[in-house]
Amino acid sequence: MKEFNFDYDEKYDDLFVFEKGRKSDGGIEIGDFVFDFTNEGEFVSFEIQNAKENLNRISQKGYIDLTKLKNCKVEINTIKDFIIINMNFIFEDNSIQSSIIIPSIKEKSQALCY
Repeated sequence: MKEFNFDYDEKYDDLFVFEKGRKSDGGIEIGDFVFDFTNEGEFVSFEIQNAKENLNRISQKGYIDLTKLKNCKVEINTIKDFIIINMNFIFEDNSIQSSIIIPSIKEKSQALCY
């Protein structure tokens, strides 16, 4: 797993996880998650909206205090037409591990091409 940087906005309860030095050229939104990619289709970052609620559901450990998040590690794997995002959120006293599977983006949306 690779260390990713993160920024938690407590006011809006958004957690932004990103690979340092990489720039997004566009993203897709699936529910409370936004996934960002380069023009070449490489995954570079993601955002979790309503982060406390979503990570508390994932953790099943009770209340998670995102202000105490210390480290975030991410591993990206591609299998056929899917991207598997393995995440490890490390806190002062525990950690949350989870995976998200999303469709791979191979073509630009026809709605955005002009």
